[in-house]
Amino acid sequence: IRAGREGDLARRANPDRCEGVYRKILRGVNDAVDSFAAPEKEACRALELLAARDLRARVSGRFAGDHARMTDAVNATGSALAEALGEVVVTVDRVAAASTQIAASSRTLADGAAEQSHALAETRESLHLVATRSGETADHARQADALTRAAHGAAEHGSDAVGQMTEAL
Repeated sequence: IRAGREGDLARRANPDRCEGVYRKILRGVNDAVDSFAAPEKEACRALELLAARDLRARVSGRFAGDHARMTDAVNATGSALAEALGEVVVTVDRVAAASTQIAASSRTLADGAAEQSHALAETRESLHLVATRSGETADHARQADALTRAAHGAAEHGSDAVGQMTEAL
């Protein structure tokens, strides 16, 4: 009885050491302990396997009453754990696929940004060239205007000189 109180369900009283009604009582106690110990031992085995990450582990054997409830609870727990981890695996796969897609989109976006940067650099160079050419053209236009004014002045002076020469003749 002390072994049972201490949780040692493997030890039994020896009914052969007693006689008569005491022998029958001890056999009855041993039978009762056996009926409690068998489902507990089986449930413990299944829980140890589940703890070792064997999610296929289930309580086997047919038990009645509260022992059947314990069996159902342990088996339902194992099924729920297996299902939950299956869902985690599916979710991880989906996250990995989404990460791959995001990485590919990021690369495409980066490539597009690099192309735009290159095009903007070329446009900047072209605009700088246009600005430089416009400045040169403006300088040439001022020089041409100055030459035109000088030529106009020379033509007027030549026209006056021709007019004076004509009068003198």
